Amino acid sequence: MESLFDETIGLLSQLNAVRDQFEIRAELLPADLALVGLYSTLQDAAYSAVELCRLHAQSAAFPMARTTFEATQQIIALATEDDYLGVGTRAWLFHVRKERRIAQFARGDQAANNWYDQTTGEILRIWAPYNSNAEAILRREDAQLTAFQKNRGGADNFMGQNLGKIVQGRYQKLAVVFGKAATELYELNSGIYAALSRESHARLRLDVAGLRIAQDGTVAIVPQKIDEAGKNKLVLGCVSSSLTEARAALTYLIGARQKRLSEALAREAATLAEKPVPPGFKPDLGLHLMRGGGAFATFCFSNVPIQKVGILPVGTVSWSSNITLEDQEVYIASFDIPQHLVADLASALGVRSGAFAPSLDVRKHSLTQSRTLHVECTLGDIQNPSGDAFVPLSVIKLVADDVESGNKPN
Repeated sequence: MESLFDETIGLLSQLNAVRDQFEIRAELLPADLALVGLYSTLQDAAYSAVELCRLHAQSAAFPMARTTFEATQQIIALATEDDYLGVGTRAWLFHVRKERRIAQFARGDQAANNWYDQTTGEILRIWAPYNSNAEAILRREDAQLTAFQKNRGGADNFMGQNLGKIVQGRYQKLAVVFGKAATELYELNSGIYAALSRESHARLRLDVAGLRIAQDGTVAIVPQKIDEAGKNKLVLGCVSSSLTEARAALTYLIGARQKRLSEALAREAATLAEKPVPPGFKPDLGLHLMRGGGAFATFCFSNVPIQKVGILPVGTVSWSSNITLEDQEVYIASFDIPQHLVADLASALGVRSGAFAPSLDVRKHSLTQSRTLHVECTLGDIQNPSGDAFVPLSVIKLVADDVESGNKPN
C-alpha cells in the first residue's frame, strides 16, 4: 500500500514541475489567475487527501478527493478552451462572485457589492495597460454569468453547463496523452464521481454486520470491519487519476501557448534577418534559429571556441564565436553564461574562480590560449540595439571538450 502513497505523491510532484513552467501573462491576467487558483485548490486538496489516508481518516479524505476531482474538471475545461482569455476571465469572475455571496451574509449587500466593485476595478486597472480589450472582455463575461444565473436550470459553474459533458468533449485533445479513448475516460470519471459523491456526502454510515437485540429490546449494532486498504485504494486512485489529467491539461495549454509565441517570434526574427548584413560581419545564429521556430528548443554545440569574454555588472559572462552549421553557412553566436554557472565555466576553462568576478563596469578577460566547450543552450530575447538585431544563446549546461580547439562545431 505504501507504494500507492508514493505513486500519488510522485504524480503530485510531476504536476508541480509542469506548474513551474507556467508563466502568468499580464495580457491574460484574470484567466491565468483563475487557472493558478484552481491549481492551488487541487494541490492542497490532493495533498490533504493523501495525508488523511495516512492518518486512517478515510471518511475525511473522500471530500478532499472530490475537491481534487472537481478542480481538475475546471482546469481541463479552461486549459483546453479555444477562447481561453474570455472563459478564463469568466472563471475568475465566477469565483469572485462566490466570495461576494459569502460577504453578503457576513457584511450585508452594500459592503459586499462595494468589495466586488473594488476587486474587479483593481484587476482592470492592472490588466488594461497590457490588453486594450480588457474592459470589454470583463463586461461581456460578467453579463454572461448574470445570464447563467437567471437560467435556474443551468449548472452552477463558469460554463453554465454540466462540466462532465464539457470535459468529455475536451478529452479528444488530451486522449493521446492518456492512451485511452475519450469515451473510456468519460465513463471512468463518471464512476469516480459517483463513488466520491457517495462517500463525501452525508449518508447512513452504519456499515452493519449484524444487530444484537437484548431481552429489554435495546439494539446494539455489530459494525463491519473497515476495509482501510480498499478505501485508501479508492481515494488515492481517484486523486492519482485527477493529477494525471490536470498535468495533461496544463501541458496542453503550455504547449499551445509556446507554439503561438514561437510562431510570432519566428515571424519577427524572419523580418529582422532580411536586413542586409554589413560587410565583414556574419549573420546572427540566434536570429537564424529563432526564425526556424526554435524559440523554446534546446540546442547543443560541441567544440565551441572561447578565448575572450566580457563580464557584465550583473554577473553574466558573455563571449562570441563563429559557428558553422551543416549547410556550411558560418554564423556569429553570442553566448551568455548566467551567474550561477560562472563557477562551472571557470572550472571547465581551468582558471581561478575569481577571474570572472563582476565589477561596477563591464570587464574583459582573455585566456592564455583558446579553449573549446560543449554547451547546451536556449534562445534568449531578441535584442535590437541601434538596429543590429541578434538573439543571445543562454547557456544552461557546459563541459570542457577534450578535442583540440578550432574544429567545426556540431
